[in-house]
Amino acid sequence: MTAISAGSLPLICLTTAVVVGVAYDPALILWSAKQPWVWSGYQDVLASLGELSLVLVASLGWLVARPRGRFDVDGARVRFAAAVLLVVTLAMSTLGAKWPPLAICRVFQVAIGFLASEAILRRPSLARALRVGFALVVIAEAPLVAVQIVTQSTFPTGTLLWGWPAEISAQTPGAFVVFGPDASRWQRAFGSFPHPNVLGGFLAITMLLTLPTERTSPRRRWLTAAGWIVGWGELFLTSSRTAMLATIFGGVLWLMSQKWPRRRSLGWLIGWVTALVALAAVPFGGILVGRLGPDALALNQPAVSDRLLLLRVAFELIARHPLTGIGGGGFPLALLDRPANVHTLEPVHVIPLLVAAEAGIIAGGAWLVLVLAIPIAQSLRKWRQGESVWSAWVIPAPLLLIASLDHYFWTLPTGIALFWLAVGIASSPAALRPPHLRQPARAATDLLLSTQLV
Repeated sequence: MTAISAGSLPLICLTTAVVVGVAYDPALILWSAKQPWVWSGYQDVLASLGELSLVLVASLGWLVARPRGRFDVDGARVRFAAAVLLVVTLAMSTLGAKWPPLAICRVFQVAIGFLASEAILRRPSLARALRVGFALVVIAEAPLVAVQIVTQSTFPTGTLLWGWPAEISAQTPGAFVVFGPDASRWQRAFGSFPHPNVLGGFLAITMLLTLPTERTSPRRRWLTAAGWIVGWGELFLTSSRTAMLATIFGGVLWLMSQKWPRRRSLGWLIGWVTALVALAAVPFGGILVGRLGPDALALNQPAVSDRLLLLRVAFELIARHPLTGIGGGGFPLALLDRPANVHTLEPVHVIPLLVAAEAGIIAGGAWLVLVLAIPIAQSLRKWRQGESVWSAWVIPAPLLLIASLDHYFWTLPTGIALFWLAVGIASSPAALRPPHLRQPARAATDLLLSTQLV
C-alpha cells in the first residue's frame, strides 16, 4: 500500500497543478499586435498557466504512461489523423498570415492540446483524477461567486488575479452585467475565470462529467446531487444561456442512456430542476426572465444581430481564402479592414467557421472530425451490439453545442485548456465506466489508484 501511495503522489500533485492552472489562469504577454479597438486578449501571444497545464498532462501521459492500447478506443485513429491535418493546415496558414506570431501560437496551442488529450486517453487514472479535481473547483468557486454577487463587482479577482489597479463595479461601462426589468445592472458571476461564459462552460462540462453510471453507489449519487445544486446555483449567477442549454442537453442525453425505470428517472430530474429554478426565481426571477425571455433572443438585440453579422463576415473570408485562410488568430484583426458597420471586433462565435476562416475549409472540417470521430465510432459499435448510443454523446454533444454558440474553446487560453482536457476525459472509456466493466488486468490497479484520490 505504501508503494501505491507513493506512486499516486505525482498524479495527485499533477492533477492539483492542472486544475489550479485552468481555474486560476493569469497570463504573461509575450507579443502583441498593438492594434486599436481590438481587445488585447484577441491580439496577444500569451504564456498562461492553463497552457502549462496542458504541457504537464502531455508530458506525464507520453513519457510515463505505457504506450500499449493507444488506439484501442473506437475512432481514435481517425481523430489522430484529423488532429495532424488540423496542425498541418494551421502551419500552412502562417505563410500568408498578416500577423504570423498569432498564427504560430495557434499551431502550438492545438498541438499541445491534442497531445494532452491523447495522454489522458493513454492513462485512465489521470482522466478520473481530473474529474475529481474539476468537481472540487466547482466547490472552490462558490465563495468567489458569492462575493462578486454580494459586492456587485469583480472583487477580488480583478486586483488579486488579473493585476487590475482597482475592481470594476456593476455600474462601470463595459462590466459583465445583465439588465433587470427596471434597467438595473446586475453583476454576472465569473469567479476566477476570464468571463462569465467561460465559468458557465466549465460548470456545464464538470457537472456532466460527474454524472453517475448505472451501478454507482447511493453515496456517490447523493454527492453528485449536492454538487449539481452548487453547480446550478453558480450557473444561474453567470447568466450564461449557452452553458445552461448545454447542461440541460447533456443531462437529457444522460437520462436517455440509463437503463433505470424511465418514470423514476424523469421524476428525479424534473424534481431537482424545478426546485433549483424555484430557488433561483426568488431573488433573481426578474433578471432571469429578462436574460432568458423571448425579447432577449430577438433578432434585433445586439447579442444576436452582432453574431449574425460576424457569421456573414466569416463566410466572406472563407470564400476569399478557402484553402489557406487568413492565418490563425487573425479573425478579429481582419475586421479592422471591414466597413464601419462591424460594431464588434471579436471572433465569430461558431468555432468550425472560425477555424475555416483562419486556416481554410480543410482545417474547419478537420476540427469537426476531431471532435466527432470517437463518439460516432462508439455509437456505431453500440448500435451494432444493441446498446444505447446516447451515452457516447453526453459530453461531445454539449461541447459541440457550446462551440457553435461561443468561441472561447479556440480563442482564450483558459477555454482552450478546458476544451482539450474535456475532450480527453470524454474519450476515455475507462474513466467513464465503472471499475467492474474494465479489463481485469487494469481494473485492480486503476481502482487502487482512484482510492488514493477520493
